[in-house]
Amino acid sequence: MKRGKYLIGAGMVVLLLALAAGFVLAQGPEPQDEMAPDEAAAVNAIVPIQGRLTDAGGSPLNGDHSIRARLYDADTGGTVLCEDTDTVTVEDGLFNMKMNWCSASDIDGKSLWLGIAVDGDPEMEPRQPIYPVPYAWSLRPGAIISDTSSSTVLTVSNYGSGTGLHASSESGVALRVAGTGVIQSTASTSIWIPGSAAVVRIGTSGLDILYHGDGIARLDATTDGTKQIVIPLSVPAVLYGQQVQVKGVTFRYKCAGASDSYIDQVKVYRHDGLGNSRTIFDATTDLLCGDATWHSMYYAPSTDNVLSSDDGILTFEVTASMNAAAGSEIWIAGVGVYLGHDG
Repeated sequence: MKRGKYLIGAGMVVLLLALAAGFVLAQGPEPQDEMAPDEAAAVNAIVPIQGRLTDAGGSPLNGDHSIRARLYDADTGGTVLCEDTDTVTVEDGLFNMKMNWCSASDIDGKSLWLGIAVDGDPEMEPRQPIYPVPYAWSLRPGAIISDTSSSTVLTVSNYGSGTGLHASSESGVALRVAGTGVIQSTASTSIWIPGSAAVVRIGTSGLDILYHGDGIARLDATTDGTKQIVIPLSVPAVLYGQQVQVKGVTFRYKCAGASDSYIDQVKVYRHDGLGNSRTIFDATTDLLCGDATWHSMYYAPSTDNVLSSDDGILTFEVTASMNAAAGSEIWIAGVGVYLGHDG
């Protein structure tokens, strides 16, 4: 059957991009969309198409008709990116169709053209370009989203288990942050310092530290009494433009020699390297560990634990009561520091 002029109007909404487009193949009134989307609902990967069919004389058609819609990457030739064929009911020439087989990779900001074929006839010519609505221009490749608002300019949320935002680059920078460079995250960062970083504290005598290749340090006392070591905690004080908060410290250790040697105090100092220091936490509960098995203690400082660019040097101090008897040893595996962000 020959058909004359026809009108096609379409509005697209594709997944996360909220991309809208409209296009017209002939002059005439565009039919109204009776199915307005619920703004609070998730956006479906559906391309709504509205149109008007007439015969060769311009009289509107009625009844059921098969319509095939295709999206191409060129105005002639090119590649079919996605297509759908539906049987629609035409009333006074007007019809509605939902194109279900397109994805965000098909409609990602590149130029697109729509081709329509009716009831098995050859595809109508010419194909019609898809033009974006004004706000969709902000989502095309190379787009700039700009505002002077004091609130969030762009929010990307995923309430499922997938990735909220993915950035990639074949050879360049995948993600760049300018201005203050602040990247805020609620996730913690973990940093481990091996026991082999331990040194004898000034004023302590009669103590040897033996270092193993796996990072474990062994404390051997050559005289009885109180022994102290210090482990420097090398952590960032400012990360991605935000001051770092020390949320917790884990200490892993073991002892040998029954109760001959044990740990009676652990402490974390924060200082600025200019003679000003304070204690983030001070635990004085004896850690009896004569069973020669590894133990782990967790400490959560709550004061003076927000570091800054000029005040963020941390040290972990261990005070132990040690016996010089053979086999009376303390082993230090390491210290784990859990970091968050201030705010």
